[in-house]
Amino acid sequence: KTTVNKPLLKSADSLFLRKKYTESFDLYAKIMEQGRVSPTMLLKMAFIKEGLGDVTGALYFLNLYYIQTSNEAVLTKMEEIAKKHKLTGYEYTDADYFLTFYRQYRSQIIYGSMAFALLIFTLMILQQRKTGKKPVWAGALFILILLNILFFINFSESYHKGIIRQQSAYLMRGPSAGSGVLEVVKNGHRVDVTGRKDVWVEIAWKGTVAYIKEDQIVIVKD
Repeated sequence: KTTVNKPLLKSADSLFLRKKYTESFDLYAKIMEQGRVSPTMLLKMAFIKEGLGDVTGALYFLNLYYIQTSNEAVLTKMEEIAKKHKLTGYEYTDADYFLTFYRQYRSQIIYGSMAFALLIFTLMILQQRKTGKKPVWAGALFILILLNILFFINFSESYHKGIIRQQSAYLMRGPSAGSGVLEVVKNGHRVDVTGRKDVWVEIAWKGTVAYIKEDQIVIVKD
């Protein structure tokens, strides 16, 4: 990955400290286009957008901050902003808790499970040598631990979310302009992105599948 443009970042931070927020944001945006961004920079961008009344932008950068840090506090902050502006998709669910825990402790979970699997395997060998029989319970536990390790190794960390950015965005019943309007919604709602068909993004909306034009939604990427 590309390193942060330090001279540009220094100029942006200087403008931010002098409360020239619009100018500093423009420089931060250029840094984002060039490569890596820091959590601190994302928080500043969210702060600027919220101060300018751009709720969608603020929530977008807070989302990016969460992806980088797995900070539970930012989930609460997003939920507060969403409630204030009557936006959906920001509820702090059990799935969010699991993903946060997983992102924070992925390596420890995998290595800890491997160590436990090795311990069980060793006990199996010792028990078999002592009794001449394979301990069924240990074998079953060993397989269960291996399956657990495979799950965590192959579990996708990808963040499949999108934020509607178009005011009065049209959610369609199918991936075409003639498929019929499901609902017209305001910007700021966060949705699960489930697929893509040409210029249409497939999303989950109120328990059903909907489609929105790609230029009316911003995808939150890792």
